[in-house]
Amino acid sequence: MTSNITFYKGQIPCNLNLNKAKIYLKSLQQKNTKTSSSTQTKDIPIPVGQYRELSDYESIQNDFPATYGIGEIGLPASASPKRKAQAKQLQAYLMFFDQLLANYFAQLDHAKDLFSFQTKNNTTYFYQELYSIPGAPEILNFEQNSPEDQWNDIDKIIKNRFLDHLMAQFCEKFTDYSLLLYESILDEKLIDDKISFLQNYPQISAGRGKAFNYTDSSQVWDTENVSGLKQRICSLLGIPYHRKTLALCNESDETEGFHIVEHILLRPRSSNDPDSDENFSEFKSNTDSNTDSNTIDPYSFQLSFVFPDWLHRFQEENFKQLIYNIISAEIPAHITPYCHWLDKPNMIKFENAYQLWLNTKMDKNSTNNLIEFLGNGSI
Repeated sequence: MTSNITFYKGQIPCNLNLNKAKIYLKSLQQKNTKTSSSTQTKDIPIPVGQYRELSDYESIQNDFPATYGIGEIGLPASASPKRKAQAKQLQAYLMFFDQLLANYFAQLDHAKDLFSFQTKNNTTYFYQELYSIPGAPEILNFEQNSPEDQWNDIDKIIKNRFLDHLMAQFCEKFTDYSLLLYESILDEKLIDDKISFLQNYPQISAGRGKAFNYTDSSQVWDTENVSGLKQRICSLLGIPYHRKTLALCNESDETEGFHIVEHILLRPRSSNDPDSDENFSEFKSNTDSNTDSNTIDPYSFQLSFVFPDWLHRFQEENFKQLIYNIISAEIPAHITPYCHWLDKPNMIKFENAYQLWLNTKMDKNSTNNLIEFLGNGSI
């Protein structure tokens, strides 16, 4: 059964031309066809800049008419002493503005250094001396001693502000940490920590949820093979993130560090083992003593942070609170953290058990020893 469709334009019926309609449809389809790119470039190339030599300053004295006698040509030898004195007086007056403009262009020429964190350069105020200005040697007293030392304190303050600006572009800040350091540690350490944070930001940001590789026994101790979470927390606290023996170090900043133990790695390794429940220990809950232990999962979504309690900064309550705040802010909301503060003897025992657990690929005995130690630790 067939049916006819009649098209009208207003009240006038239109005759259809099937071939013409097919040709028009094909032209529309060709217009909408996506063409593959002939190049493999996936990013826009960075434009090549042109170095303008902004610090190459020329004195405004050269723009005055020659009749003033203050340019490179100067006054004729027949000029009177009074005329020479007048010219020198005008040069001295204009030299103040020359110095301002010369310093401004020097600062503009070093804008790239102000926003750079690839090299440690705390200089934030750049200047240039007016050696090439007409009449400068006769008017200015060029000192041999550099005034850079006079700007050290100001440079540190301004450098911190520039680094804060760069960190703010990634929604990062060191505010709480900087307030604790202000009175106890020089701004130099704060600058170093911020520079280190920015230099390693791609790694500690993209890898914040990355685990450490525990399958290679040669890389589990005294290496940088640590989780992304530890790298990020250490960077925000200004401490190194190597996994190393803390108990054998002296009481210095180099000793600072901590360990993270993921409870999920302490679970029984195989559910097919009929003796797995008997051979593996479990964490004991200190808060739910009246709850049926069979309903508690001691492994999932839990972390243990182990800190040395004999270090100077780690003994300060304000710094401890900063640690708690950073841990709470950096771990996912569904993860429960436990903080253990150990003295040296207990840290030695813990690190022996922890290192053995890592080196033996987490067998039952070493796992049970670590669980027992963490269960008895100070939380």
